[in-house]
Amino acid sequence: MRALHWPPESGVVMMWAYFDESGEHDRDSGHLRRLTFGGALASCDGWLGLEPKWRAALDSEGLDTFHMTDFEAWQPPFDFRLPDGTRDYARHNGLLNKLLDAIGQHVPYTFGFTRAVPTRRKFRASYKAGAIDVVMHMATKSFEFHEGLSVLFARHKDFKPQGYDEIFSFMSADYPQLRTVGSDTPACLCQLQVADVIAYEVGRMERDGVPKRYPLKRLKELGCLWRYSGSADDIDL
Repeated sequence: MRALHWPPESGVVMMWAYFDESGEHDRDSGHLRRLTFGGALASCDGWLGLEPKWRAALDSEGLDTFHMTDFEAWQPPFDFRLPDGTRDYARHNGLLNKLLDAIGQHVPYTFGFTRAVPTRRKFRASYKAGAIDVVMHMATKSFEFHEGLSVLFARHKDFKPQGYDEIFSFMSADYPQLRTVGSDTPACLCQLQVADVIAYEVGRMERDGVPKRYPLKRLKELGCLWRYSGSADDIDL
């Protein structure tokens, strides 16, 4: 952001596309049923303030990056154990709360989008349609801030980087406040790891029908606004 000479008050949205086997795929056919995007909106100052706290939380556990699916499943490197081999819930919950506190202190807005996928539609077409939906909602939201908007997606192996250029070309004429649409890997950007947390929670909410699990409740307690658009009506949580 600094290299591009963006002013500190510029809005940046970080979105992460996420779906899991149990919630988004048909168990019999394996077909993708729903595609979930989750992310957050903050100023440049907000994201820069979050980064050192996020990195410090991971460094304290000897971790390079955070992935909510592996964390919730207690998969390596998140398989924290006590000397007797049982799960170390204090360590597990402590790390999660440090990360949630960092989000709540520096990221004022979070968003989730879930859309049904037609049976015969190929993944790339479904992903692109969902990404366009996300960019449209975010571009509309950015009018409230009277600033430009850059949307960054977590890179997906089945959607080439050129696809984001296509989305930008397709939408920039209708949304002049849209500055860029791009992608990067979560290992490089903790902001995309934040989006991963939100995407996981949106997917669980859609799959299980549970309005909010602990992470979203905690973010609301910290003053982080939450907006969700899914198979039901749009709701503020």
